[in-house]
Amino acid sequence: MKQALGLMAVAAVLAACNDRSAETVDAPGGGGTVVPPSGAAASLGDVDTATYDAENDVVTVVVRLDGQDTIQEYVRSGDVNGYARFDQQETPINRAFTAIGATSSDNDELVAVVTMDGGQFNRFFGGAVLEQGDFSAPSSGFAYFDGDYAGLVNIGQPVSPPAPPGTPSAAIPSGVSVVTGSVYMIADFTDNATEGTIYGRVLGEGGGAVELDDVVLVNTGIATDGTFNGTAEMLDLTGVGTYSGAFGGDDATFAGGIVALGAGAYAGVFPDSVDTTNLQEYGLFVIDQCDPASCFTLPPPPP
Repeated sequence: MKQALGLMAVAAVLAACNDRSAETVDAPGGGGTVVPPSGAAASLGDVDTATYDAENDVVTVVVRLDGQDTIQEYVRSGDVNGYARFDQQETPINRAFTAIGATSSDNDELVAVVTMDGGQFNRFFGGAVLEQGDFSAPSSGFAYFDGDYAGLVNIGQPVSPPAPPGTPSAAIPSGVSVVTGSVYMIADFTDNATEGTIYGRVLGEGGGAVELDDVVLVNTGIATDGTFNGTAEMLDLTGVGTYSGAFGGDDATFAGGIVALGAGAYAGVFPDSVDTTNLQEYGLFVIDQCDPASCFTLPPPPP
């Protein structure tokens, strides 16, 4: 694993890895499970519900801020690893939230949203939601899935426009950093179990990006409605968080998931002097089935 030298100032890391405890790393049930009319859904962290309207490029999030539900509407601002990015900030001295929205290509069978702010007033808020539409399982056998991963982590980045001069340091909001990578999952619909990995993880973008270690999505059961909940580990078996998800479409055409990872997923990245106790990553993926002979084959370059 490469050290995060030159990625960002240590002061920015300390400002964002604030006193919001990583205890929000819970499987659905601990953080609250949402079941909309369309079917099963999972949630992690502070997000109660979220919708992603891909046709109109709008994300709406109900996030729990200090015990109060707040409805936020986000504006499209770009892309993160093939998924839509959205940002929301009322003024330069309000919390700066980022969201990522993902949907399956066929009738929104799976929709996922992750959102987080980079920290302000010693706290950050974030979480993720996955909704499932129609689903039918293959009668038996294996199914393979591969695709993109995108996440947000509370490692502070400067917000533009900046807070005005004279703003107290505790009141200056920070933006999040992004994490990208790929996901591979295999599902056994004979024994109703699934497992996988988030691999090729990278913190940041451009010249300052830093490689991260792969994360294992540990073997877990598939419920009759196609949903699943499991734990996440590093390759050395260290537990670092949880994941939840669902299959969608006829014969499980798609797989989607939301992920919550704590500081263990960043072991060795920062100097020992940096306190990463409350570091938190939330991420998502909505991916298609692949042929086992070509799941990891890069697409041909454009002509």
